[in-house]
Amino acid sequence: MSYAVGATSQTIDVVIVDDDGLPVTGLDNTTFPTVKYSKAGANADVIISLVALATITTVYTSGGVKERGEGVYRLDLPDAVFSVGAVVTLRAEATNKRLIYPKIVVSTLLSLLEADLYIDTSVTPWAEVHMLKG
Repeated sequence: MSYAVGATSQTIDVVIVDDDGLPVTGLDNTTFPTVKYSKAGANADVIISLVALATITTVYTSGGVKERGEGVYRLDLPDAVFSVGAVVTLRAEATNKRLIYPKIVVSTLLSLLEADLYIDTSVTPWAEVHMLKG
């Protein structure tokens, strides 16, 4: 997954499986394995403090977690995950509980694209030129 530097209030879906690769259901913030993240080049792991969400549609809450079903869980990532450009790895392991999620790419390039700096609005689109000549 790719996000822009400075992104805020981001929610992802993670999967928790057991040692046989089968979905683990019924977890909440107290039974979820400890979730940590690290940024490439940094030595420290950062623990995400988990908070129970009342419903799956509860407004974003940093560290919020709620089961969607079949081992899929909503996880609200802290804004600090997106503070600088980096490749971020999420990890969570406990006895018979393993978090599955691809690496997160946080990039300044995405910030520029989101700011629409790649669009030149001074150029007349081809379709308009073609219709004017028509």
